[in-house]
Amino acid sequence: MFNRSQSEYLICYHGPKLMVDRYGFNVELLVQKPLSMHGSSEVHTGYIYRRTEEAKKSTKCTTTTFDVPCDPLFANAWKICRSGLEEVCDHTAFEVAKHIAAKPRRVTRSRKVAELQ
Repeated sequence: MFNRSQSEYLICYHGPKLMVDRYGFNVELLVQKPLSMHGSSEVHTGYIYRRTEEAKKSTKCTTTTFDVPCDPLFANAWKICRSGLEEVCDHTAFEVAKHIAAKPRRVTRSRKVAELQ
């Protein structure tokens, strides 16, 4: 999708081997920086790339959903987005409801005492 855009820069958490060799992006690495979220001890690496030449249609990506090179992980999300805003809203509402229903409420001591009274 980046190769079809007009954006000059790409910022992501994927390294050059994946971005160039597997996805076929026409980019050069500008910055590689270790990053962590506030309050988290987990460290990830962020990458900033710049487009190197006129974008060409990638032949290296393994999935071409809707004639657009796309990682199989994101193929379903891309399909939903292409279906329109109403489809995205319906899918989002369904996923939120599914996750809310799946998590039981945490019972604290104060809630237990209140329920016993």
